[in-house]
Amino acid sequence: MNDIRRNVKKYFREIEITDKTDQLEKTEDKFGYKSLHMQLELKSRLKSVPDASKYKGIQFELQIRTVIQDAWSRLDHKIKYKKSIPQDLKRRINRLSALFEIADDEFLNIQKEITQQERQINYRLKKGDKIKKTKALDVFSFLFVALKYFPDYKFIEYKVDGFVQDILLQKRTFTEGELNEAIKTNISYVNQIESDIKQRLNPYTKIRYCLYKHDKNAFKNILSYHQQGIFKRVSDQ
Repeated sequence: MNDIRRNVKKYFREIEITDKTDQLEKTEDKFGYKSLHMQLELKSRLKSVPDASKYKGIQFELQIRTVIQDAWSRLDHKIKYKKSIPQDLKRRINRLSALFEIADDEFLNIQKEITQQERQINYRLKKGDKIKKTKALDVFSFLFVALKYFPDYKFIEYKVDGFVQDILLQKRTFTEGELNEAIKTNISYVNQIESDIKQRLNPYTKIRYCLYKHDKNAFKNILSYHQQGIFKRVSDQ
């Protein structure tokens, strides 16, 4: 929230701030949805922003919260008579809101750890880190190996996740070292396939061919029938 607030302040003047997160965290026995409410107005000197003068003096409220905080706020508004209900119902509401708060914190922590893991990939690549032969394959170890051979390709998160799952469905115990060996040993052969069929292959397809050539028994289903036909035709030449 602080990062968003800093960026907002570049263009807007703060008139009033209500920090519900700060209010809740100062209490020991109350829970609820956290958010930052900002009463704002466009700054008067914004020459770089087209037509900024049209909105001079207009005030509005901006509410900043996470997806989970927003979900709790919507539920919170639907719970009637929150302040005058029996104690056991109050306790259940507090328990529920506490779970939302814990979930939100955990999501943020997981997001930070994923970002840290992604940075670790770049760090390993920059320092020329060695392949960890026995490290179980996951999205991060896959990217470390794949980017060694395809450094200019932009791997999209959900595609990487699905591709790694596909590999592990074929061979559950596959490792970072095995993936590297499969690509290193067979990439020149796959480049020859690409040349013979006169068609550019993306890294995922190239890796599929490498895995198939590396271990046909384990990865017999990694290629489509059409791709297996191309592989056989090139092999027979």
